[in-house]
Amino acid sequence: KSARTPMSVVEFDDLHGNFECPLVGKDYEDYQSCLLPGKVYLVIGSRSQYNNNEDNLLRIVPKQIISFEELPEKLKGQIQISFEIPKLNSKLRQSIKTWKNRARGKFSLATEALIDNDEQISLLSNHQGYFPDDAFCELCKKNGIHLKIRMDLSEK
Repeated sequence: KSARTPMSVVEFDDLHGNFECPLVGKDYEDYQSCLLPGKVYLVIGSRSQYNNNEDNLLRIVPKQIISFEELPEKLKGQIQISFEIPKLNSKLRQSIKTWKNRARGKFSLATEALIDNDEQISLLSNHQGYFPDDAFCELCKKNGIHLKIRMDLSEK
């Protein structure tokens, strides 16, 4: 008797169309039971070289599949924000403070305050306790804060 390797092919869709991920062996064991229809996932992997000439569907060999809810605990990196000093009023300071207390994660925060066209002050927080959630991105957009997010996509 030979044991068959469990396998599944999961189809995802994003803003650019559909793609599929073959789950074989350990990937099948790790992900099959936690993937649910209609949930949002971040798929990190490499493009498969397999082509069966039946369709043009993109195939991704997964390195990680992270559910939307797990992103704050699984992703790490750096959040960089730049803003002009006059925009930093008490309401904006309170909004940023509220976010910092709520959005727990593994991102550090680097802040650049622009005093005028020729002078800027850069502040770096070594504390990695933040996560750039939708509310923070919207806060930055609404207040003219330049936002840059760098993610560290290390292996499992």
